[in-house]
Amino acid sequence: MSGAPRQRLIRCRNVVLSALVTLGAVLCVQPARAYQAGGSLSYDVITGYSGLRTTLAVTGSLTNDGGGSLDSGQDWSITSSTFTPSTMRSLTGFSWTGYATGCVPSANSNTTCSRGNVSFTFSRPVRNPVMHIADFGGRFESTCIVSIKGTLKSASSSPAGATLSLLSGAITVTSSSITGRSGAPNTNSSHASGSVQVTGTISSLSFAEDVTVYRNGGSSCNTGDAQSAGEKLHVVFSYGEDYGDGKATYDGSAAASHVIGDLMLGSSGTVSAENLTTLNSSTSRVAASPIQATPTTPSPGHRRRHQSIRRTH
Repeated sequence: MSGAPRQRLIRCRNVVLSALVTLGAVLCVQPARAYQAGGSLSYDVITGYSGLRTTLAVTGSLTNDGGGSLDSGQDWSITSSTFTPSTMRSLTGFSWTGYATGCVPSANSNTTCSRGNVSFTFSRPVRNPVMHIADFGGRFESTCIVSIKGTLKSASSSPAGATLSLLSGAITVTSSSITGRSGAPNTNSSHASGSVQVTGTISSLSFAEDVTVYRNGGSSCNTGDAQSAGEKLHVVFSYGEDYGDGKATYDGSAAASHVIGDLMLGSSGTVSAENLTTLNSSTSRVAASPIQATPTTPSPGHRRRHQSIRRTH
């Protein structure tokens, strides 16, 4: 091979190597700066701004109610600090109900019954989504007082291994369950709502659901009153995003971004989500990337390393 072609080959190798190093820096370490949540609801499927589809499925005696916003229930204790971020409260999500039919306690006592299973499936893997859930607990009052509280338990995911933790709100969360206030149900309504961090990269998340029913005593408190109670829950998911760091002229009318999932460059690459306070949606687009940058000229040290590589090929 003559000297000139060899030099051209070396230059090509250097260009490829330099491009890979730059691409690795962009994809592996740049942080995410916003989140996606909610979207267009069609009964049991929510399609988000990015095209990510989240599907609800319920079994047993649970019934799909067709959706509603987190603050459309009976939890009047919801405030700006209940959900993280607080803007979640007005977004439309899934809703379903577990009724107390056939779950009748003795007077002045509680009983717990299984209602079925609830699962959420994502059209592509998502990493560390946040599950915002509203309206645990409630009270039905007619000829007597009947109160109810649901519990989502035995959490499982695909792939296995996802864990749960409380971000905010008055709900009670363990690594594998979510429920309302401690001590409920009783003669008070004891509503509770909040945000749950799901840690893991998952394609689905499932729970078994129980309801615990309480009724007070008295001859007027009959089984019909107890069986008419129901626990209606509302859920919206939010997903962290990663943004491109190219020049603003590359983006057009909206910043380049993607929902963080299972894709990254290299076995040790990381894409971290942070500053999750800005909603990116079809009606509220993030027009400019918060990490826009202008490409820089390699330092003299980089040039020397490139020269050393050329001499070894």
